[in-house]
Amino acid sequence: MAIEITVEPLRRRVLVRRLATPLASAEEAAGLLVKLRDALAGIDPRIYVALVDLRPAPIRDETLYRDAMRALRRALVLAFRRTAFLVETQVGLLQVTRYLHEEGLSAPVFLDEKAALAHLSA
Repeated sequence: MAIEITVEPLRRRVLVRRLATPLASAEEAAGLLVKLRDALAGIDPRIYVALVDLRPAPIRDETLYRDAMRALRRALVLAFRRTAFLVETQVGLLQVTRYLHEEGLSAPVFLDEKAALAHLSA
């Protein structure tokens, strides 16, 4: 699966890390949301923050997976008390910011992990 999810109950933080493995199909992309929901079973995500680390992800046109990725971003932003996205490049920052804006979602996108974690801790 193309994501790794770690729940840190003591910190009330969820780390969602996009792996470098490219998505193989639209079905696999849809499975990311199922994996997120399974990982959150038994916790109340409204009292957790989420760091979504997209740095390892290959930059790709997500046309084939648009609906699944929109649903995943929506879940990541709306389920948690606070969410921050972490990317590796300016291009990634612009791309994720544009997706969030187009989808009517509000979450900061960072290039620096310390800054992202500081935002989540505030």
